Amino acid sequence: MFGKPGTIDDPSRWHNPDVPTLNAWVLTGTYGEDDPLIAKRNPYYWKIDPTGRQLPYIDEVSFALVPSRSAAGDAAIAGMVNMQERHVSTRADEVLAANENLQPFTLVESDMNTLTLSLNLNDKDLVLRDIFQNKNFRIALSHAIDRDMIIARFIPGALPNQAAPRPESPLYHTVLARQFIHFDPELASDYLSKAGLNKKDDEGFLLRPDGKRLSFIIDTEGADRFVILDAVIAYWRDLGIDVMARNLPRDEFVSLRDNNNHHASAWGGDGGLDAMVIPINYLPMSVESSWFATGWANWYVNPDSSDAITPPAAVQKQLSLYDNLKATANAEKQTQLMRDILDISADQFYVMGIALPPNRKGVVAKDFHNVPKVIPAAWSYATPAPTNPSQYYIEQK
Repeated sequence: MFGKPGTIDDPSRWHNPDVPTLNAWVLTGTYGEDDPLIAKRNPYYWKIDPTGRQLPYIDEVSFALVPSRSAAGDAAIAGMVNMQERHVSTRADEVLAANENLQPFTLVESDMNTLTLSLNLNDKDLVLRDIFQNKNFRIALSHAIDRDMIIARFIPGALPNQAAPRPESPLYHTVLARQFIHFDPELASDYLSKAGLNKKDDEGFLLRPDGKRLSFIIDTEGADRFVILDAVIAYWRDLGIDVMARNLPRDEFVSLRDNNNHHASAWGGDGGLDAMVIPINYLPMSVESSWFATGWANWYVNPDSSDAITPPAAVQKQLSLYDNLKATANAEKQTQLMRDILDISADQFYVMGIALPPNRKGVVAKDFHNVPKVIPAAWSYATPAPTNPSQYYIEQK
């Protein structure tokens, strides 16, 4: 009945209304087919409030199907939502100005970056693999990016930041967050020379050790990410690297990475508040998501896999520390082990970033209560689940 158990992001769990649930509401229809999709209170829900009343307070939740992200904001303006954060944040001020019955709440972003940039350290092209694994090359790419200019164009109010836990996180790591972040084309060229890359062809592009032009493709998915990525690669081309950006359909993007057929990736930044829970950018522990080293990740999951590539000693040390972290229930020991992992991540500099995502706004009706003024925003937190929606209620007039 369930479809694919064990995952929060497979929609098959919502395709069968007969699936048993411990949730506060029970679907009466099918996700993607019924509009609106109605969920009714679970009469056997296992939580009560402090006075003994069974939760949830709200009897029915209606989810309207909208054709686009922009339409979600239009629905809020039209008074069709009681609470919404997904796809209204970019228009929150407009929505609030147009509908006086709504008020804002703050979402603390859990993403640690608006755009993470990672080279495939296990590239099938062995010459590119050697270049990408040279830390000096990665440092050069980072110093070549004018983050202040990109922020001014695309993310006003954001702060330059590398791919690192957010300042609000107890695992914030200053070195990981701030190293190699200032714009310095001359310094970038110096690091290219340290990487052994100082010969150019007649068109001014760098040559690889085998005499071929240094070129690679970096992929992303989504128009918003692509425009920022396109601005980034302009700086890399100025440095003499023949790099091209592609905006791919998600299925194609994922398939290329599943088969290690990619040069580089640009994506969002999981692991900002929840660095220990989703450390995919800090060590190669996920075949599905640690795209900077899918071969090393395959080795971690199954050393005997045909896709496994044996990582160097420092990476193996990281993965061993992560095994120890997962094996202990002691919170203090877990934190120290994660700090040790981040120390190695800072030294390795696997993934670079552009900017720390600023906090954003959601909207909630003034008669809709028990929604906190500040909410953590994350896929891994399943927003807004940590705020206990079963205790939301609508004021009766």
